[in-house]
Amino acid sequence: MKMETITIPIYNYSELSEEVKQEVLNKFRYANVEDYWWDCILDDFVEICKQFSILVERDEIFFSGFYSQGDGSSFASCIYNFCDFIDAVHEKKWKEYAPKLDFDFSPCPVDRRVLKLINKGDINIISKTYNQHRYHYLHFKFDYEFYNNNHTEYSRIESEILKLEKWIEAVLNTLNGYLFKELEEEYDRLTEDESIIEYFEGNECKFTKKGFHINPILN
Repeated sequence: MKMETITIPIYNYSELSEEVKQEVLNKFRYANVEDYWWDCILDDFVEICKQFSILVERDEIFFSGFYSQGDGSSFASCIYNFCDFIDAVHEKKWKEYAPKLDFDFSPCPVDRRVLKLINKGDINIISKTYNQHRYHYLHFKFDYEFYNNNHTEYSRIESEILKLEKWIEAVLNTLNGYLFKELEEEYDRLTEDESIIEYFEGNECKFTKKGFHINPILN
């Protein structure tokens, strides 16, 4: 049996015609976002939340995207120290980890006497976020209970706690919005032309004159 040999020229991406370059770019548009491209974004988010005394489970962060109705993100979390959480918002403690990061948080609107009761442990606050199947937005749960009878000294204490609930939820929604924006921007960056060209260079991709990827055959 006679073996036949054919010889074809192969090219780097930069050597292709402009028309073929565009076809190749479109064909490989999602090459950088096939596997776990979001890891660094999620790891950073967990660390940022730690600065707020928010415990986030890395494997309990979910998102869907991008550019379709229903896209969004969510995460399961709990605030494990409310006084530190409030201080972190007021004093911008997250900048110890991410100095250039800014959040537009409003000041905590709750009466200081109520905050003192929380600090003393006379009011126990329970605040969590959780994930719900197929719905990627923040699900928030808030509850509280009184210890001793110190709360009876203050009128309208329940309305102050309601203010706290709404404020905490707003902070958490801001964090969730930040998470989704970071994911979206990273996705956009990885799928733009420049990143795809870097992918070709980093993987020493070779093509035929018409843009057929030859590396699988060479390997």
